[in-house]
Amino acid sequence: MYKQEYLYKDTYTIIEMMDDNLKNRINPDFIRFLKENQDNSFEGTINKNIPLREQNLREEIKIMLSLIYIDYFCEKEQKEKIIQREENNLREFYSRDIFEKNNIPNITEETKGMVVYKETLIQKIINKIKSFFNKKS
Repeated sequence: MYKQEYLYKDTYTIIEMMDDNLKNRINPDFIRFLKENQDNSFEGTINKNIPLREQNLREEIKIMLSLIYIDYFCEKEQKEKIIQREENNLREFYSRDIFEKNNIPNITEETKGMVVYKETLIQKIINKIKSFFNKKS
C-alpha cells in the first residue's frame, strides 16, 4: 500500500530535482512539511537519473504535482481558469455520472445536493496540506 508518507518522500525527491528558480517559488514551509513527514525508510519510486517524463508516476504523485503547479507556478488568471474548470467537471460528474450510471430513481435537482461525499485518500492528503498552510496564515 502506498502510504501518505511515501507520497511525501516521492514529492520531496521531485522538488529536490527541480531547478533552484522553481524550487524557490515553493513555500519553504511546505517543503519542510514534506521533509519532516516523509518515511525515510521508504526508498521511493522516483529515479533521479531518469527525467520525470519518462517515469511511470503514480496517480497520487501526479495529483500532488498538479497541486504544486497550481499553487506555486500558475499565474492568477490561469489558476482561476483551472479551478473553475475543475469545479465544472465535478458538477458535471455528480449530476450525470453518479445518478445515471447507478440508476438512482427519482433524482431531482433538489435531491442532488443531498449526496453524501466520502473523502478519498488523496483528498484527505490535500486537505491536510491545505489545513497546514491555513494555520500558518
